[in-house]
Amino acid sequence: MAIHKNEALGHLFNIHDTSSQRCLSHEQLHDMYCTVRIGGISHAQVKASMKQICGSDEYVVFSDMRKVIKEMDRRYYLVQNFQWEFSMLDHEHVGCIPVSSARCL
Repeated sequence: MAIHKNEALGHLFNIHDTSSQRCLSHEQLHDMYCTVRIGGISHAQVKASMKQICGSDEYVVFSDMRKVIKEMDRRYYLVQNFQWEFSMLDHEHVGCIPVSSARCL
């Protein structure tokens, strides 16, 4: 039996809503996101995603959750793409690239 996306999101939300206030702080949202995406994103990016969608980085309610996660995914995959592009330009695998290569990123 397949679980509907909203139902799965609801379960994740309820697991991390430890105070039963029907909202998540940025810390709780960060923890939740790290269970779904390997490596996750930084706390600052979680707060920025919340502020972008909700207008506040204090908490997110369930009704805004899908939009916030979509914004967090956008940021997550942007970082993943930059990391991949950087690694492709780092031919010597030393963690740095020439300035001329960085300009094309």
